[in-house]
Amino acid sequence: MTTSAVMTLAWESTWLVRPDTPITAFARRIHGIGNDDVTDLSEPGG
Repeated sequence: MTTSAVMTLAWESTWLVRPDTPITAFARRIHGIGNDDVTDLSEPGG
């Protein structure tokens, strides 16, 4: 398995939970994730 495949597998198994406030443009630039990349636990199936 390649390093890229391992990183993808690790990323897909990680749960990112939506914060109380929206993700800012600054955080999006630094971390590379946005509001669509996180799970909203208040929604069914989230």
